[in-house]
Amino acid sequence: MNNDEKPVDDATPAASSSREEEQASHEARSAIDEALQDAVDEVMNEEMFSAADAAELAPEVDELGQLLLKVEEAEQRALRNQAELENFRKRVYREMAVERQYSEESLLRELLQVVDNLDRAYQAASDDSSENTGILQGMQMVRQQFLAVLESHHCKRIEAQGAPFDPNFHEAISQSPHDEIPTGHVIQVVVEGYVLHDRVLRPTQVLVSSGSGEQANT
Repeated sequence: MNNDEKPVDDATPAASSSREEEQASHEARSAIDEALQDAVDEVMNEEMFSAADAAELAPEVDELGQLLLKVEEAEQRALRNQAELENFRKRVYREMAVERQYSEESLLRELLQVVDNLDRAYQAASDDSSENTGILQGMQMVRQQFLAVLESHHCKRIEAQGAPFDPNFHEAISQSPHDEIPTGHVIQVVVEGYVLHDRVLRPTQVLVSSGSGEQANT
């Protein structure tokens, strides 16, 4: 078992009730078997088994039938409780797994803001690349390190440039005609989007092609 996993306590009301009913069912079954055996022994020891004897045993037979019915009902309740307990255990394990999988979501969102700020600073510094070459290289290295950390935590960038627009991963902020990129495809990525495992941390903000200028005017 993973050290992070917390074992589900079996001492739940459902589990306790199930064990008590199973024990009661076992005790009742034993009592019935013993009573039946005593009745059989008594009959076998009698030389004659008359109608009067049958009438005398009728209440006991009826009582045994009622006990058998109660035992069957107790067994059914125990089976239902056991099934409910197993479903509860599975649900708890699933919820714990999801919680662990996405436990770093808020931290990763904050790191994405740092990457965004680096991109803005890089863009501002690149206006005069002849003087800021060393700074730009350093900023790129820091950015790559941030992206490596994100990827090590299963946070990956959404590929969008030139791809068909997908509302599940992309957020269109504008449409524009384009002679080379077909209608409904991404012209430009404005803000990078990322996914954590299979969950979108934030969609990619994009410009979407509305087709060539001639198509847009028709």
